[in-house]
Amino acid sequence: MTPEETAPDTVEQLLRRLREGNSDLTGVALVTVEGFAVAADLEHGLDEESVAALTADLLGHAARSMGEFGRGDCTELYARGDNGYIMAFRAGTDAALVGLATAHASLGLLMLDMRRAAAKAAELM
Repeated sequence: MTPEETAPDTVEQLLRRLREGNSDLTGVALVTVEGFAVAADLEHGLDEESVAALTADLLGHAARSMGEFGRGDCTELYARGDNGYIMAFRAGTDAALVGLATAHASLGLLMLDMRRAAAKAAELM
């Protein structure tokens, strides 16, 4: 196993590797459900505190909607806009991994990578 293939030791390494391995990701962050940034690797011009707060707000609304509609706990959320995607994946009970992706992203592979990274982030926290 090469050094590049070894498991990351920190959340920061995990986020950096996730973004480096997915050219369609323009930013990733690990945030708490209360809206605080744990770690982030974002494109220039994005504020990690804003990303964390807005992600927590989205997840809160999604959780309420899931409950109202009898769909259980919200474990994943994604939204598509004209210029790309926002995706959030639960990372343990108190955090979420959020990714910002281009409009041309290969969603299947990206979502697979995000799910795996969210599980690893939960272990690292």
